[in-house]
Amino acid sequence: MSPFSKKEFENQTFKKESLQGSSLKSTAFSRVTFDGCELSQSDLTSSRFLECKFIGCNLSLIKLDGCRFQGVEFENCKLVGVDFTKCDKMFLSMLFKKCLIGTANFSDLDLRNTQFLECVIRDTYFKESNLMGVDFGKSDLSGSAFHHANLAKANLAAQSTIPSIH
Repeated sequence: MSPFSKKEFENQTFKKESLQGSSLKSTAFSRVTFDGCELSQSDLTSSRFLECKFIGCNLSLIKLDGCRFQGVEFENCKLVGVDFTKCDKMFLSMLFKKCLIGTANFSDLDLRNTQFLECVIRDTYFKESNLMGVDFGKSDLSGSAFHHANLAKANLAAQSTIPSIH
């Protein structure tokens, strides 16, 4: 029996679970940590994640129709081909640290004050997004598009590829 046959999880940690292509539809996760889990191609439709952490997880090509991310942290995660525009826009709040984000879509989202710290964010769309106060500190934004995005007070300081000499 799958550890994810329940529909509600609270204060739990899942380590190295392989859930590739799994259906986690309409499941509620509160203060849950996913550590080293394989979640690529999983269906998270209408699921809710409240104050959850994803550490070292592969979340590529996940399906997010109506999914709620509230106070969610992604650290050292792979998020390739993820369409965040499908998320529930109410209470959307995320933090990204040292993640690989590629060909993702954050268009038309209110991402004010979101942190994308030391991330590789390639070929990703932020079209018409509110990025006011967003921190892209030390991130690589190669090929990413910011058409009509509000970048007021955003930190776009890229990662330095020049070694410091002492």
